[in-house]
Amino acid sequence: KVEVAKVDLKGILRVSDRGEGIPDEIKEKIFKAGFSTKNRTGLGLYIVKNLVNVLGGEIRVYDNKPRGAVFEVVFKAIPSQ
Repeated sequence: KVEVAKVDLKGILRVSDRGEGIPDEIKEKIFKAGFSTKNRTGLGLYIVKNLVNVLGGEIRVYDNKPRGAVFEVVFKAIPSQ
């Protein structure tokens, strides 16, 4: 599921699923370069996090109740000229 919202002058993008979820013990690791649970490059979420940071945003992951995961990207509003 993909949701887009504007809250308190911030743009929010949420991508959620109802899969197995992400264990708490690896939530902090998934954004690190080289980390993979599938024996792959481990660069995907690392690249996403860096792009979001360059654009002035933040990304986080949390549990989707009753199961699954939610990735949330928050961008601060850009003042209009």
